[in-house]
Amino acid sequence: MLRKVISVFASIREFSQRAAVMRPFMASAAALVAAFMTTSLLRAVTLSIADLRGIYGLTYDEGAWLTSAISVPQLLVAPVVPYLSAALGPRRIYVIPLFCLMLILIFLPFARGFPFLIAAHILVSLFLGVFLTTAVTIMFRSLHPKWWMLAMALYMFRAFGTPNFDVQMAGNYIEYDNWHWIYWHAAVLAGIAWILSFFSMPRELVNKPMLRAADWGGISMFGLALMLIYAGIDQGNRLDWFQSGYVTSCIVGGLVLLVAFVIYEEITPRPWARIGVLFSKRNLWLAIVINSVMAFTMLADILLIPNFLLTVSKLKYYQSGEVLIVVVALQIVMVPICVFMVQNLDPRLSVILGLSIVAIGILYGTQITHDWVDANFLPVAVMIAIGYPLAFLGCFAISLVANDPKRALEFTTYIQIVRVLFPALCSQIMTTYIRVQEQVHSSYLMEFISNGRRAVSDIVASKGLAGVSALVQREAYVLAYADAYWFCFWIAVLCILLCFFLKASPPNPFVYPRIKLPPQ
Repeated sequence: MLRKVISVFASIREFSQRAAVMRPFMASAAALVAAFMTTSLLRAVTLSIADLRGIYGLTYDEGAWLTSAISVPQLLVAPVVPYLSAALGPRRIYVIPLFCLMLILIFLPFARGFPFLIAAHILVSLFLGVFLTTAVTIMFRSLHPKWWMLAMALYMFRAFGTPNFDVQMAGNYIEYDNWHWIYWHAAVLAGIAWILSFFSMPRELVNKPMLRAADWGGISMFGLALMLIYAGIDQGNRLDWFQSGYVTSCIVGGLVLLVAFVIYEEITPRPWARIGVLFSKRNLWLAIVINSVMAFTMLADILLIPNFLLTVSKLKYYQSGEVLIVVVALQIVMVPICVFMVQNLDPRLSVILGLSIVAIGILYGTQITHDWVDANFLPVAVMIAIGYPLAFLGCFAISLVANDPKRALEFTTYIQIVRVLFPALCSQIMTTYIRVQEQVHSSYLMEFISNGRRAVSDIVASKGLAGVSALVQREAYVLAYADAYWFCFWIAVLCILLCFFLKASPPNPFVYPRIKLPPQ
């Protein structure tokens, strides 16, 4: 009997020891799942907003404000979360917000009334602002440095793999009358992340001196500035940018606050995040510039393909999802390949090679015609799926080596501009560019329309003037999307040229040229 009791206790001890070994990986998995959940929910709601308007009985303008409500408020809390995570510990930042978010998402589909919907989506957005900001920090704190590149590659997959997968997923939810799962799939992921974080993240003592020393004035200014700028950008195309008082006041007010924040941080005795951290080394700020501008090239896949098929081919988003699912599978395969290349080759070569592959794919897209369907876009999507991960991870590796670990919190603060503001700005600029180019090409094409031409007369006879107008608009959109692909191509070329100004990375534990790491 005594031997059995001893055996049971020995088994429990062995299990606890194994669990302790796995806790860093479980904590990293919790951060990754929460990050995937955030991106997936935002993308699914944005893609499904036309159907959600009908389900909730909203007008077009109310639907536009709903997408802003779930995306804008996250910027208010995102900058301060890394600081709070260092002061309070990741467990306090993750466990309670994940549980609350899971409950809200479960009951949100049953909400009715525009004010209540807006309030619920704002609350969801505030919780979402917690997870993307702290994911990389938690993974780096939990894992041995030899796993950092793999962890970052998986986190990187969230940025370009999840949006492609969500096109098919959100479409299926709407098509088969399971629209509740637009929110519920995120609730499931939040539940998984909550379980992982509850059993893996250690309880840490509160760093009270750090909380007392916090620069709450600077934190408030920066968060509010980012939120105002993002709010203006998010509604920019719909309200015609600076023709709208709302957009003008948001962007100008946000920029004024941002400038005030930068000045305040330079003169305050206890700064929170001085902007000088971004310009401490040439490789650091140059990698950030390349990574930010490179967001335009990703739009050739996640924005131009679904929008073209919707506008010109009259296909719904999910009807282009089969091609994008192939792309997602290819991107999964690319994850270990990217890690191997970055760790064994100069990261600059990875960036240049990746951007060159992306540029070739985008160049193929410039040959677009009105006959193109989803299968015609496969070469474009495949080339971007191969090249973009290489370029993205290479840029991250260069910035990681160049960053000063002592100023990591300051650097993480400004990453919000690259993570949220620049992708949103690029998307809105591209949408506006296509709209303006369509109007320009429509004007040019109308000059070739005359009643004396037989082809025009035949269309008028069969479809009327509306048929002629529809044909001109279709071809104008085709030319506008071709211009958009040319725009993305030259952006890729610009990024390649900027890479030649990057310096070789010094010996480091992460990427080539690597030094040997001590045992874990």
